[in-house]
Amino acid sequence: MKSRFAVRCVAPALIVLAIGAGAARADDLSGLAGRYAIGTGTNVAFSVAASVGPGISGRFTGFSGTIDFDPVHAERSSVTFDVNAASVTTGIALLDGVLRSDAAFNADAYPVISFRSTAVQRTGPASADIEGLMTLRGQTVPERFSVDLTGHGGDSAEFRVTGTLMRTAFGMTAGFPAFSDKVVLNLSVDGRRLSGARQDDARQDGARQDGARQDGARQG
Repeated sequence: MKSRFAVRCVAPALIVLAIGAGAARADDLSGLAGRYAIGTGTNVAFSVAASVGPGISGRFTGFSGTIDFDPVHAERSSVTFDVNAASVTTGIALLDGVLRSDAAFNADAYPVISFRSTAVQRTGPASADIEGLMTLRGQTVPERFSVDLTGHGGDSAEFRVTGTLMRTAFGMTAGFPAFSDKVVLNLSVDGRRLSGARQDDARQDGARQDGARQDGARQG
């Protein structure tokens, strides 16, 4: 009886402490709020498995974008990310040419791969899921990625972004099914705070977004 009573008392307390710890962690990160440019230290890597052999691994060296980061109110955060399709590299010149051609990215006709976030949902004290629209080869498809804050200091913030997408959804059917439809993405993002983009800016942006949501609800 005593052990059951103890479990009933302790379990809710642990839940409350866990929730409180998560909130405290978010509050500790509040000074990071602001707008960040995606810096040159970013690594945009991908891989595609093969039914036989090592598959394909590569990365993109040309990219740009911004992160509006609000660690306390994650839903107010947003991301824009553009990748230069022709910057794809695998270390194998012949394969790079194939990937840039119309058999894959068709970089001449569609030079930019873009992602625009549409929603951010917190999944932990320093993690979130980001939903958005990815445009590749002229096709726009909703995608979701997982994001973790992996480091910060001064005016920098580092994130790890992981996820998968199906290449055939973008018309990239070459080599299928010998090469998997699934593309695994693994990004290390180097965020550099833009001058003047501090916590107050993020809060003002959040207030404007909240007002827009309320206006939309009234009109609905």
